[in-house]
Amino acid sequence: MGRPDTPDDYDFEKQEVPDGMNYDEHMEGEFLKKAHGMGLNSKQVGELYGWYNSQTKDMFVQHQVAQENSIQKAEIELRADWGRQYEEKISSIQRLVDQYATNDEKQYLETSGFGNDPNVARMMDRIAKDHGEAKHLGDPKINAFTDPESAQRAKDAFYRDTESDDYKAYFSETHPRHNEVVKMLDRWNTTIHGDE
Repeated sequence: MGRPDTPDDYDFEKQEVPDGMNYDEHMEGEFLKKAHGMGLNSKQVGELYGWYNSQTKDMFVQHQVAQENSIQKAEIELRADWGRQYEEKISSIQRLVDQYATNDEKQYLETSGFGNDPNVARMMDRIAKDHGEAKHLGDPKINAFTDPESAQRAKDAFYRDTESDDYKAYFSETHPRHNEVVKMLDRWNTTIHGDE
């Protein structure tokens, strides 16, 4: 059997791809055009494309395993650095990403491995901490500062910004968020001074 009349006439078995891997129809079309131009028959195309897909699948699986190992290694390293604060810091980082990253940016962080880099996590932790301090957000998870310096900076910024909603809520017992902001200040004071 010789070359078919058109690239679309090639008869070969398509291989299944692993979960999470997309089959590249465009690549297949380009491959078949090139094979047709070279005069390959269906048997040659099947063998060559089978080999190519096998190699691609192996690389994909190796990448997946490396990514999973990278995630585990990053978690071990950050747990060692952050100790009991690990879950809290990861939650703060996730809230920051959820609030500011587009879906494409989130996808990039996930698929590139960049989001699993401990150095990136530490940087994002600092941004999340500064963001929380600057905004005086009432969310106890965001404002549960674990070191006295951060809590003191947040408290100082709070008292400087007399126009903020949090400031007004703190000094008005009838404000709907009064109790929430009082608790926020209490947490900061406890972090700064301890349980006196």
